[in-house]
Amino acid sequence: MNNKIFLKIESWSYYLVMFFLPISLFLDNLFLGILLFVVLLKKNKPFDNKLVTYSMFLFFIYIFFNTVLKDSLILNKESIIKILPILLLPFCLGNLSKKTLVKGCFFLMIGIVVIQINAILGIIDYYYFTEGNKYALKNYSKVNEIIRYERPYLGFLSAFNFILSLLFFKKFKKLIFPILISCLAIIIVILISARLALIIIFFSCLIYLLNKFKFKNSIIYLTLLTSLFVLVFLTNQSIKARFIQIKNDARLITWRGAYKIFNEGEKYITGIGSQKKINNLYVNYYNAYENYQSLDEKKRFLKKNYNTHNQYINELLRGGFMGLFLFLLPQYLIIRKIFKNNSFLNYILLFSIVCFLTVENVIQRQVGVYLYIIILSLSNILSSSNKCNR
Repeated sequence: MNNKIFLKIESWSYYLVMFFLPISLFLDNLFLGILLFVVLLKKNKPFDNKLVTYSMFLFFIYIFFNTVLKDSLILNKESIIKILPILLLPFCLGNLSKKTLVKGCFFLMIGIVVIQINAILGIIDYYYFTEGNKYALKNYSKVNEIIRYERPYLGFLSAFNFILSLLFFKKFKKLIFPILISCLAIIIVILISARLALIIIFFSCLIYLLNKFKFKNSIIYLTLLTSLFVLVFLTNQSIKARFIQIKNDARLITWRGAYKIFNEGEKYITGIGSQKKINNLYVNYYNAYENYQSLDEKKRFLKKNYNTHNQYINELLRGGFMGLFLFLLPQYLIIRKIFKNNSFLNYILLFSIVCFLTVENVIQRQVGVYLYIIILSLSNILSSSNKCNR
């Protein structure tokens, strides 16, 4: 087969992986399979993602054997299958040119816009075409049904779209496209009162301004930026209430549970080993916990069996200090690379996923695995040059 045809199939498989990432996991896995097949057949593979590929391989092997040695693989097969793209995706991305990688980000942006529009339609349908009582989206338990997506992921993806429009600003022939992408991202984040997404957008703007402008100009822009975010916080009651609500956040209970489970486990170096065991230990913890605000809250925790809502804590429980070290390793190495090559704007990409990892078990969902690897790989590969638009 002609090498040009291989390159076209390879490029479009990657573009469709990026487009369907927020929309369909089935199609994402399908096009990842096609991408892997074409990459393996292609001659003269320009491999440029060794850091992520090798570190993720070590992490996967450790998790796999730690699980097998400490528990049944059959009971944990679902959690193992979900993280399989950790082995495949870095290798595939490392065989793509930087130009193709950047172009794929535009397809991801369009995919995110699709779920954002779907969320807006869901909100309009709820407030204008649904009978019954109307609750504010800030605290309504059925918010995910209304926006037709999980709020934390919709918020993060919207913030990520904002970041992409900043980083690849020069790639747009017309400024109207990045402006619309940015505005839509901010509107969605405010509509669904996504706290973390708002924080990510604020600090991404902060990093971008400090990197792009001289000190005097940066101070002016930063003052305007801070004033704008303070104004949004003070005038938008939903966002204000969501930030005040942090003191009663369910994550505080799950994190206390993680502390208790870790101390009682006594396997500090290698951890519990099994995701299934961690889930069962959490059921016991939620049953025994006595400081719920109500019986309904206890029932909710037991019914949903909330995970740690922090990937770092989860890896500490699952793999001990060794597992946490292997999970942190690529992030640390990429940060070093970013500073060494003076490609500081790429730090925004890494910053976004690190923030998300602190409040969600990102790689317990396959969409999260894809996001994590794609962001790590983009941060790594684009940091090989001083300019992300190279």
